[in-house]
Amino acid sequence: MIFLTGASSVGKTSTLDYLKRTLEPDAFAFYAFDSIQIPSLEEMTARYGSPGDWQKAKTFEWIERLIKSK
Repeated sequence: MIFLTGASSVGKTSTLDYLKRTLEPDAFAFYAFDSIQIPSLEEMTARYGSPGDWQKAKTFEWIERLIKSK
């Protein structure tokens, strides 16, 4: 399992798209965190305490989803 992380607009999605085009499609599964709806900073803070805590919670949700998909 490989995770690409980084600030907005540093090329994570471009890298993922490149890997999808370059690697054997049947050998890998690709999932993009950005495919979920991202709430406003105010909502992240109200519901999770901070944007960082929202990201942490959603990362753990994604990991659980990936484990169950195997």
